[in-house]
Amino acid sequence: MEQLVHITDLHIANRPPVNRVDDYNSSIFAKLKWVCEYCQKCNVKRLVITGDLSHSHKLDDALTNRFVSLILKYELEVIYIYGNHDLEGRNKNFTEMTNFGLLEKYPWFKCVTHKPVVGKNYVIAGYDFGDVSDCEINWVFPVKDCGNKWKILLLHPMLVNEKTLMIDGKIKQVNINEAETDADIALCGHYHDGFDDVVKTVALEQESYWVNPGSMARVEANLKKRNREPRLAHLKIFSDRFDIKFVTIPHRPFGEIFDVEHLKHKKFEKIDKDHFTSALKTLAETSVMEDNFVEALASALRKPPAELSECVDKEVIQYCLEKVEEFK
Repeated sequence: MEQLVHITDLHIANRPPVNRVDDYNSSIFAKLKWVCEYCQKCNVKRLVITGDLSHSHKLDDALTNRFVSLILKYELEVIYIYGNHDLEGRNKNFTEMTNFGLLEKYPWFKCVTHKPVVGKNYVIAGYDFGDVSDCEINWVFPVKDCGNKWKILLLHPMLVNEKTLMIDGKIKQVNINEAETDADIALCGHYHDGFDDVVKTVALEQESYWVNPGSMARVEANLKKRNREPRLAHLKIFSDRFDIKFVTIPHRPFGEIFDVEHLKHKKFEKIDKDHFTSALKTLAETSVMEDNFVEALASALRKPPAELSECVDKEVIQYCLEKVEEFK
C-alpha cells in the first residue's frame, strides 16, 4: 500500500488579502505544519500540491525559505503542478527567474509536467495552468503506457460543482459531472470551494474519481463562504483498489481572521459601479434582457433577501435598482 496527501492553493502571500485581521502567512504555515505532522503520523512521504503555492509569481525569499525549511524538517517529497498565481500570465518559462526555479533545483520538489512520478502502484502526471485552457472538458492522461498502474492526473482547472458557464462563446467554468478523463484519479485545484466529497464520473469507457479538498487559504472575504473549512485529501493506493478521504485541517473561525463588520458595510466603489453598469449594457444587447428577467431583478432589489441586506448597504442596493430601472 502507498499513500499520498493532497492539498491545494496555499496562496502564501507577500501581502496579505484585504480584510484579514490576523497574521495571514503565520496562519497558512500553521496549517501547513499540521499537514506535515499529519503526514509524519500516517507515514506519508509524498505531499501533492495542485498549484498556487504562492499568491504571486514573485514569492519573496523569506517565505520561500520558510516553506523549504518546513518541508526539509519533515523530509517530505513535494509533487507539484503550476497554478495561475504561480505564473506570470501563462508564461511557464518565467518560473526559472523566480524562486520557483530555485525550488525545482531541490530533488524533493518534483514538477510532474516535466517528468511523471512513478510509484509501485501508480503513475502521477499533470498539466500546468499554462499548458492548456483552464476550462477544458476532456483531460487526456499525458503518459500513454502505464501498464497496470493507477493513473493519477494533477490539474488546476476551473472545475466546479455549479453549472457550466459560457461567456462570448468561451467556457469560463465546467461542471465537474461534465468533465471527462481517461485517468483513474484526478486531483484538482483552483476552485477554492472544493468538492464536498469525491466525485465519481463514468466517461471514455471507464470510471474516474475527481478530488478537490478546497483551498488551504481563505483569501476571499465572502460571508457566504464563512463555513468553508480547509481540508486535505488522504489517498491510500493498493494494487487493486484505492481509498480517498477528506480530513479537516484545524483553523481559526472566520470571524477571527476577517473584519466581518467591514464586510457587512462594504463601500460600492466607482469601479464596482462601472462594472455593474457595463454588465447591464452587455445584457441589454442580448436576449437575456427580454421577457421577465429585468423585472425579476428589479423585484429582488426592491425587496432584497436577508442575505443581501446583511452584506450590502441600502445605498448600494438602491443604486443598482435605479440602474436596472433605466434599462427596463
